Amino acid sequence: SAYAVGLTIKSGVQPSEISLDDLYRVGNLFEIAHVHPAENGYVIGAQAVLRVRVTNLSEQEGLVYAECDPLPDLPDIDEETRAGILAEIKNTIREISGRFQGSEQFTRPLDSMDSIDQVIGFVMPFMPVDLAEKQEILETVSVRARYRAFLDLLTKVKEGIEIRLEVAKKVSEKVNRANREAMLREQLRVIQEELN
Repeated sequence: SAYAVGLTIKSGVQPSEISLDDLYRVGNLFEIAHVHPAENGYVIGAQAVLRVRVTNLSEQEGLVYAECDPLPDLPDIDEETRAGILAEIKNTIREISGRFQGSEQFTRPLDSMDSIDQVIGFVMPFMPVDLAEKQEILETVSVRARYRAFLDLLTKVKEGIEIRLEVAKKVSEKVNRANREAMLREQLRVIQEELN
């Protein structure tokens, strides 16, 4: 088996300008199951094994090597609280997704997930939030705090979407009203011309 450490690149860094200082130091250790050549690179099958904190990064002959230590969770949550937070998370995701047509394909896999960390891993890539906020959740050692932070982030995203949709609805109503008024004015003008 081969292993690799997955680290996130900090926001605003161009791919051609990446240095070791541009990498966050908390990431995941992946077990590489397979590597297949593809049209523009490789398709890699990997499974996350555990979260790690990098203690040293070095570059040799164009490759980056990482020394790391496991970063275990602090299991400070009981089963009842975990189940309640999971239900809240799934409900919030359904409320967000319900605003978008065709979202059932996205939410269907959530029904079979009973791990909040699995839900986080599934949903996080699609969330329109700052990379630093996502990284902060990854780095949170307290299980309770991580789950709460993710739920808070979901709630913030939901509220942002609701505000944007409300604004879009008001703008659409205003445009529709302006269009109706313009059409009525045009019809009145045509009627007046016919009467004259």
